[in-house]
Parts: sequence; C-alpha cells; structure tokens
Amino acid sequence: MVAKYECSAEIVAWDERQADEIARIFLAAVHAIPDRFYSRSERLAWAPAVYSSTHWRQRLQEYQTRVIRFGSAYCAFLSYQPRSDDTEQIPVPGLYIDCLYVDPVWQRQGLGGRLLQYAINQATNGHYHSCFSDVSRAARSLFENFGFQWHHTNQLVRNGVELQNDRMRYRLAQQTQKELDS
Repeated sequence: MVAKYECSAEIVAWDERQADEIARIFLAAVHAIPDRFYSRSERLAWAPAVYSSTHWRQRLQEYQTRVIRFGSAYCAFLSYQPRSDDTEQIPVPGLYIDCLYVDPVWQRQGLGGRLLQYAINQATNGHYHSCFSDVSRAARSLFENFGFQWHHTNQLVRNGVELQNDRMRYRLAQQTQKELDS
C-alpha cells in the first residue's frame, strides 16, 4: 500500500505523450474492480487490452483531461467536457465527466476525490448548472459522498456484453422555469 501523498501529488493537464499511462491506468483500474460490482467477463468487455495508447490519444482529444502525478508516477486521470444535461425537463448547460480512473496502487488515498472536486470546481467556475456522469457501480459511493444523486440506470452493450452504470448528477444551481425560458 502506498502512503497518503495527497498534498504532494499534483493535478496537471494531460499531454498526448501520456497516452500509454492513461491506457495503463484505465486497464488496471477496471480489471481491479471486485466481482461483486462487475464479473470478469463484464470487465473484459469494458476494458479489453485492445484499448491502446492510440485509442486514448484520439478519444481524449474531445475532452479536457487532467492527470494526477506524484513525482514521475501517473496515478489517476479525469476527462470532462461541457455538455447539455438532459436529465432536466429542459436541458441545461452542464459539465459531463467522461472518465475518472485511479491506478489500483493509488486507490483509497483520496486521489479520486481530488479529481472529482476538481471537476465540480471547474463546473462551478464555468457557471454550469450541473456536473454529471455515467458512473460505474464501483465508483457510485465516491460520487454519492460528494453529493451526486442517482438519476437513472443505463443499460449498455460493450463488445457483446450487457453492462449497467448509473447516471449521477450534482446540481450546482437552482433555476426557475422563468430563468430557463429567458
């Protein structure tokens, strides 16, 4: 187990040269999820070894991405983008968290929480109405601890295997119907 290094670990902007590290963190994090959340076949469908650094380099071009680095070690990453939050009756501007993964060696050290708080701060500073994500069963308690609320369960198919995750949202601003209409 790694000692708690929250203070000296830094959140930095992703650079495409880190794509190998992103791929490594993603694969390790998904495959470390306990069977009580997702079976081995579900984890293999979600994170097959074919998700290469090239895949991540292309995928993350669409997102703002941050990594947590401790010295030369990359420990976790977060990707997000502005997106309409369609969980409201009338879609409102939101910040969508696409990925939040922590290397299993660094889990339970507060790094996932630091990244989640970073995303909430970005949403607040960007004057968004909500921060939302499609969250794995394994990560749901982290999001709940930060005040995210369950909205609905998603059914999705990855590589021929059905998976479930939960749409979670954190409401940043209460808006009246009149304000939304203007």
